[in-house]
Amino acid sequence: FILMLDPLSIPDVRDGCDDPSQLTQHAPGLADLNDTYDSFMIHLRHMTRLSPSKFCRVPCAIVLNKVDAFELEKRIGTGAASAYQAVPEFRLNTEEDAMDAAIRDFLRRNGMANLVNHLEMTFRTHRFFSCSSLGHVPNGAAFTPRRVYAPLGWLLSRVDSELAAALSVE
Repeated sequence: FILMLDPLSIPDVRDGCDDPSQLTQHAPGLADLNDTYDSFMIHLRHMTRLSPSKFCRVPCAIVLNKVDAFELEKRIGTGAASAYQAVPEFRLNTEEDAMDAAIRDFLRRNGMANLVNHLEMTFRTHRFFSCSSLGHVPNGAAFTPRRVYAPLGWLLSRVDSELAAALSVE
Protein backbone atom coordinates (compact mmCIF):
# COMPACT_ATOMS: atom_id res chain seq x y z
CA PHE A 1 0.00 0.00 0.00
CA ILE A 2 0.99 3.59 -0.55
CA LEU A 3 -0.86 5.88 1.82
CA MET A 4 -0.54 9.54 0.78
CA LEU A 5 -0.98 12.18 3.48
CA ASP A 6 -1.18 15.92 2.99
CA PRO A 7 0.74 17.54 5.86
CA LEU A 8 -1.20 20.77 5.25
CA SER A 9 -4.38 18.96 6.29
CA ILE A 10 -2.97 18.68 9.83
CA PRO A 11 -4.46 21.60 11.82
CA ASP A 12 -1.25 22.28 13.80
CA VAL A 13 0.81 22.44 10.59
CA ARG A 14 -1.75 24.54 8.76
CA ASP A 15 -2.08 26.94 11.71
CA GLY A 16 1.71 27.28 11.93
CA CYS A 17 2.15 28.45 8.34
CA ASP A 18 3.91 31.81 8.36
CA ASP A 19 1.70 33.20 5.57
CA PRO A 20 -1.80 31.73 5.78
CA SER A 21 -2.90 33.74 2.74
CA GLN A 22 -0.68 31.46 0.62
CA LEU A 23 -2.26 28.34 2.06
CA THR A 24 -5.02 28.15 -0.55
CA GLN A 25 -2.40 28.11 -3.34
CA HIS A 26 -1.20 24.76 -2.00
CA ALA A 27 -4.73 23.32 -1.90
CA PRO A 28 -4.57 21.80 1.59
CA GLY A 29 -6.61 18.69 2.18
CA LEU A 30 -9.73 19.34 4.17
CA ALA A 31 -10.36 15.81 5.40
CA ASP A 32 -9.25 14.86 8.89
CA LEU A 33 -6.29 12.45 8.59
CA ASN A 34 -7.55 10.26 11.41
CA ASP A 35 -10.95 9.91 9.73
CA THR A 36 -9.29 9.16 6.39
CA TYR A 37 -7.13 6.49 8.01
CA ASP A 38 -10.11 4.97 9.82
CA SER A 39 -12.01 4.74 6.54
CA PHE A 40 -8.99 3.15 4.85
CA MET A 41 -8.70 0.56 7.64
CA ILE A 42 -12.41 -0.30 7.50
CA HIS A 43 -12.08 -1.05 3.79
CA LEU A 44 -8.78 -2.91 4.27
CA ARG A 45 -10.20 -5.11 7.03
CA HIS A 46 -13.34 -5.76 4.98
CA MET A 47 -11.35 -6.75 1.87
CA THR A 48 -8.74 -8.86 3.66
CA ARG A 49 -10.74 -10.01 6.69
CA LEU A 50 -7.84 -8.72 8.75
CA SER A 51 -8.46 -8.88 12.47
CA PRO A 52 -7.80 -5.66 14.41
CA SER A 53 -5.42 -7.64 16.64
CA LYS A 54 -3.26 -8.92 13.75
CA PHE A 55 -0.52 -7.25 11.77
CA CYS A 56 -1.15 -6.69 8.09
CA ARG A 57 1.59 -8.46 6.13
CA VAL A 58 1.33 -6.14 3.14
CA PRO A 59 4.03 -3.45 3.30
CA CYS A 60 2.82 0.12 3.60
CA ALA A 61 4.66 3.26 2.48
CA ILE A 62 3.26 6.32 4.23
CA VAL A 63 4.07 9.38 2.11
CA LEU A 64 3.76 13.00 3.18
CA ASN A 65 3.67 15.20 0.12
CA LYS A 66 4.02 18.93 -0.56
CA VAL A 67 7.55 19.32 0.85
CA ASP A 68 7.86 22.31 -1.48
CA ALA A 69 5.35 24.25 0.65
CA PHE A 70 6.19 26.39 3.67
CA GLU A 71 9.72 25.03 4.04
CA LEU A 72 8.45 21.55 4.85
CA GLU A 73 11.56 20.16 3.15
CA LYS A 74 13.52 21.35 6.21
CA ARG A 75 11.01 19.74 8.59
CA ILE A 76 10.27 16.40 6.90
CA GLY A 77 12.81 16.19 4.08
CA THR A 78 16.56 16.02 3.68
CA GLY A 79 17.11 18.90 6.10
CA ALA A 80 15.37 17.00 8.87
CA ALA A 81 17.13 13.76 7.94
CA SER A 82 20.54 15.45 8.16
CA ALA A 83 19.70 16.84 11.59
CA TYR A 84 18.65 13.40 12.84
CA GLN A 85 21.77 11.73 11.44
CA ALA A 86 23.93 14.27 13.27
CA VAL A 87 22.66 13.00 16.66
CA PRO A 88 24.90 10.03 17.63
CA GLU A 89 22.36 8.59 20.10
CA PHE A 90 19.85 8.02 17.28
CA ARG A 91 22.29 5.73 15.40
CA LEU A 92 20.52 6.31 12.10
CA ASN A 93 22.86 5.02 9.42
CA THR A 94 20.98 5.99 6.29
CA GLU A 95 19.20 9.10 5.14
CA GLU A 96 16.08 6.97 4.64
CA ASP A 97 16.14 5.81 8.29
CA ALA A 98 16.69 9.38 9.47
CA MET A 99 13.87 10.74 7.31
CA ASP A 100 11.54 8.01 8.57
CA ALA A 101 12.35 9.02 12.17
CA ALA A 102 11.99 12.74 11.41
CA ILE A 103 8.57 12.26 9.82
CA ARG A 104 7.30 10.12 12.72
CA ASP A 105 8.49 12.81 15.14
CA PHE A 106 6.97 15.60 13.01
CA LEU A 107 3.60 13.85 13.00
CA ARG A 108 3.71 13.20 16.75
CA ARG A 109 4.66 16.82 17.51
CA ASN A 110 1.79 18.05 15.35
CA GLY A 111 -1.05 16.14 16.97
CA MET A 112 -0.91 12.94 14.93
CA ALA A 113 0.60 10.56 17.52
CA ASN A 114 -2.48 8.30 17.42
CA LEU A 115 -2.21 7.98 13.65
CA VAL A 116 1.48 7.02 13.87
CA ASN A 117 0.73 4.52 16.64
CA HIS A 118 -2.10 2.93 14.64
CA LEU A 119 0.09 2.60 11.56
CA GLU A 120 2.87 1.01 13.61
CA MET A 121 0.42 -1.43 15.19
CA THR A 122 -1.30 -2.32 11.92
CA PHE A 123 1.50 -2.78 9.40
CA ARG A 124 4.34 -5.12 10.23
CA THR A 125 6.45 -3.57 7.46
CA HIS A 126 6.07 0.16 7.00
CA ARG A 127 8.15 3.26 6.38
CA PHE A 128 7.49 6.99 6.26
CA PHE A 129 8.54 9.07 3.25
CA SER A 130 8.22 12.66 2.11
CA CYS A 131 8.07 13.91 -1.45
CA SER A 132 6.88 16.57 -3.82
CA SER A 133 5.78 15.65 -7.28
CA LEU A 134 4.30 18.98 -8.29
CA GLY A 135 7.31 20.14 -10.31
CA HIS A 136 6.60 23.81 -9.64
CA VAL A 137 5.47 26.03 -6.85
CA PRO A 138 2.09 27.77 -7.14
CA ASN A 139 3.63 31.06 -8.27
CA GLY A 140 5.00 29.27 -11.35
CA ALA A 141 8.65 29.13 -10.25
CA ALA A 142 10.43 25.93 -11.21
CA PHE A 143 10.73 23.22 -8.60
CA THR A 144 12.41 19.89 -9.07
CA PRO A 145 10.26 16.98 -7.90
CA ARG A 146 11.79 15.26 -4.89
CA ARG A 147 11.88 11.59 -3.87
CA VAL A 148 8.82 10.54 -5.87
CA TYR A 149 10.23 7.08 -6.71
CA ALA A 150 11.53 6.24 -3.22
CA PRO A 151 8.25 4.83 -1.82
CA LEU A 152 7.65 2.66 -4.89
CA GLY A 153 11.24 1.43 -4.89
CA TRP A 154 11.02 0.56 -1.20
CA LEU A 155 7.72 -1.31 -1.70
CA LEU A 156 8.99 -3.22 -4.72
CA SER A 157 12.13 -4.22 -2.86
CA ARG A 158 9.87 -5.78 -0.18
CA VAL A 159 7.50 -7.64 -2.50
CA ASP A 160 9.55 -8.37 -5.65
CA SER A 161 13.26 -7.71 -5.34
CA GLU A 162 13.96 -9.01 -8.85
CA LEU A 163 11.53 -6.55 -10.41
CA ALA A 164 12.92 -3.73 -8.25
CA ALA A 165 16.45 -4.57 -9.41
CA ALA A 166 15.36 -4.80 -13.06
CA LEU A 167 13.70 -1.38 -12.80
CA SER A 168 16.64 0.02 -10.82
CA VAL A 169 14.37 1.42 -8.11
CA GLU A 170 15.91 -0.20 -5.03
